[in-house]
Amino acid sequence: MEPSQSPAWSPPRPPLMEPSPEPTMEPLTELSPEPAMESLTEPSPEPASAASHGAQPGAHHGAPHGAQPGARLGRLSWSPARSPPWSPSRSPAWSPPWSPSRSSARSPPWSPSRSPARSPPQPPLTEPAMESLTEPSPEPAAAAPHGRPAPRCPALGSSGRQAAPQRAAGGAAMALSGDLWAELPAERRIFCSVLLFSWAVYLWEAFLAHRQRRVYRTTTHVPQELGQIMDSETFEKSRLYQLDKSTFSFWSGLYSEVEGTMILLCGGIPFLWKLSGQISGRAGFGPEYEIVQSLVFLLLATLFSALTGLPWSLYNTFVIEEKHGFNQQTLGFFFKDAIKKFVVTQCILLPVTSLLLYIIKIGGDYFFIYAWLFTLVVSLVLVTIYADYIAPLFDKFIPLPEGELKQQIETMAKSIDFPLTKVYVVEGSKRSSHSNAYFYGFFKNKRIVLFDTLLEDYSALNKEPAEGEDGENEETKSKTKNKKQGCKNEEVLAVLGHELGHWKLGHTVKNIIISQMNSFLCFFLFAVLIGQKELFAAFGFYDTQPTLIGLMIIFQFIFSPYNEVLSFCLTVLSRRFEFQADAFAKELGKAKDLYSALIKLNKDNLGFPVSDWIFSMWHYSHPPLLERLQALKDAKQE
Repeated sequence: MEPSQSPAWSPPRPPLMEPSPEPTMEPLTELSPEPAMESLTEPSPEPASAASHGAQPGAHHGAPHGAQPGARLGRLSWSPARSPPWSPSRSPAWSPPWSPSRSSARSPPWSPSRSPARSPPQPPLTEPAMESLTEPSPEPAAAAPHGRPAPRCPALGSSGRQAAPQRAAGGAAMALSGDLWAELPAERRIFCSVLLFSWAVYLWEAFLAHRQRRVYRTTTHVPQELGQIMDSETFEKSRLYQLDKSTFSFWSGLYSEVEGTMILLCGGIPFLWKLSGQISGRAGFGPEYEIVQSLVFLLLATLFSALTGLPWSLYNTFVIEEKHGFNQQTLGFFFKDAIKKFVVTQCILLPVTSLLLYIIKIGGDYFFIYAWLFTLVVSLVLVTIYADYIAPLFDKFIPLPEGELKQQIETMAKSIDFPLTKVYVVEGSKRSSHSNAYFYGFFKNKRIVLFDTLLEDYSALNKEPAEGEDGENEETKSKTKNKKQGCKNEEVLAVLGHELGHWKLGHTVKNIIISQMNSFLCFFLFAVLIGQKELFAAFGFYDTQPTLIGLMIIFQFIFSPYNEVLSFCLTVLSRRFEFQADAFAKELGKAKDLYSALIKLNKDNLGFPVSDWIFSMWHYSHPPLLERLQALKDAKQE
């Protein structure tokens, strides 16, 4: 249940359950943040659809931060269209824009958050296996003169001697292509490998998305096992919603992949770098001011990403989300929010990037250690100040009023020694009707944030506007009529019991450790590879080797296979953590309430409970709804 229109750096609002994710297009900015902030649910992996080019992902249940068929060429993910590096989310601690992130954004090659999508390692076929896949089926042997079958050579298989020349020709062609590949300059081989891998991942993601769309199209009736928890009307609504998102994801992903490919083929990155140098030169900063030129490059890249992503974001918000009753924004609010996101992003991104580049330049042989420590400190600081100083610029936060719910939350927190200091309600209903909750903070300063759309008693969507209010309220009224959503107090407590289970079981700390180990490894390998001029020449930088460009090339392009494998491993780990958090809620005696809350959240966010098994395995960071309900049902019976 991921809110479809959250601010660029609003805490990831991962649904408590995983929606049917579709590879979607990732927004242009994601710095894989996350220290110590647990969200209620995880955004579905529809990277392409909602997030593409800055579009906010709609609520789904069950996918990781997106895999989407589409851009795998890597863009500077520093664009306002996406949650900022400091936006707390489920993933481990913050990592720089060039660090592997869960989703693969479809953005220009200079967007750092564009790590290619995952493609599972595939062991090469052995020679005998290859033969069995290509050999034609055996045919009866021709009769010999005396009625006996003609002899066949076992080494040639059932196709006899005729297959030998064909295989010889195929082998010669492969040998020739291998020779031609070996004769290519190293920089050309690097460039071609990046493009080929990007498209291989795109095709794999497109294949998975196609399988999932087939499920949406063919599963038109409520399966028997869902008969008691989902009515046919809600089932059909969720099916159509996810089908629309998947279709949108396909087109936005295809556009992004083609856009990224054209930018690389046409030399878009060196062109933008040269343009940045001309602009900084006119301001009085010569080539020796590389950091200034890098900041201009970043500004132009994020501006390009924001502009090219705007049409996709508008369509996602005002066509798809509007059609299915989730969008609560007006056009004016949308543009005001987008401008504010862009400005705030630049105010944080540019100073942080300039300091990082400076540290790399003056750090000597061990600069990678100082760069890693710097990114760690920045991530911790941003997560600490996020909810108090950044999020309020986009949403209204109010303390949860005194009452039964607040007392019950404080009692539950005290029972597990959770150092709760404040509980907030955020007015998420002005942007979207998707629901979410999360906690954040370090040490003895933990805070819980609940979206008003999660609370049945507080949701503005359940209240009728007063008579005589202005036209905007009339518009909101027309959008939300007949819409009753949210959870009862007991169900909200069960949801928080699940989230606090992540803290009690150490999932947050484990994620931070994994994130920082990965970040350190990436900086170390960057230090090893940064001196290779062939890497820069492969992307059109023959005379200069700018540090920012090196970060982008190595982290986004060279590390892309590693990023895909890591992404899948983290998805598997996340599903394991979700089952453990559900079990913790059961131990608190919340199994029955969590069971009903999951059903309500799935209904409110139109999550589709049926998925293709390969798509689910590859994308869902939360277990499928039925598996979670079955585990809770067993506990209820006990």
